[in-house]
Amino acid sequence: MRKLTIVITSAAVAFLLMPAAHAAVFAEVASASYCPDCPPADRILFDLYNRHEYPFYYVTMVGDQNEYAYGRIKNDYNFYWYPTVFFDGGLDVVLEASENAYVDAIEESMAREKPDVMIEVTAEWVCSECSTGILVTINIQNNEVAAYRGVMRVYVTEVNSRWDDYNAEQYHFAFLDFALTDTVTLQAGETTTLQASWIPKEIYPDIDEEDMNNLAFFSVLFNTTATINYANPPDN
Repeated sequence: MRKLTIVITSAAVAFLLMPAAHAAVFAEVASASYCPDCPPADRILFDLYNRHEYPFYYVTMVGDQNEYAYGRIKNDYNFYWYPTVFFDGGLDVVLEASENAYVDAIEESMAREKPDVMIEVTAEWVCSECSTGILVTINIQNNEVAAYRGVMRVYVTEVNSRWDDYNAEQYHFAFLDFALTDTVTLQAGETTTLQASWIPKEIYPDIDEEDMNNLAFFSVLFNTTATINYANPPDN
């Protein structure tokens, strides 16, 4: 599947807008806490993110610690080993944990033509008599002259993770759960709004309102066209 556009928000009500012409590059990293080859991947990707030379974001799927992360990398990507980085929903698969390999994949993603779809996302801690959790609101606008159909995924991550890697260093942007996975169909020029409630206490009871600044929400829109690639070797 191809990534179209991504927006990240880590504050309670902050949001960013990003048109598809400047859509960010999104990657999912298959990793495990027992993997001795994994720390360099996280270190390099986190450095690339912090340098802000590219509109680049990533999430870390810690497969041995999180069943939801393992389900994503196993069922959707059929990953072969740790670490593996899946760019653009698996259009590029990178096994080599090096800056050059990751930069090549980022630049290749930026060169791809992407539909003109815009997303606005907010995440806000809410309390009510019924539940306490995070309300995620996503506004999507199709600026194309034709209808667009895609799959919206909202990734919930911890910026500084509860899990450590093989070198006993914290993971970054470690995936916790999907706040939303939904099919979206937009006619030309149409705007729609999606909402989802993510209730941390159901699976992460230690998360409360004070942790909002350590949570990052990635809203990523994939198209519905499947592409069959090999996880190893990726160029087969």
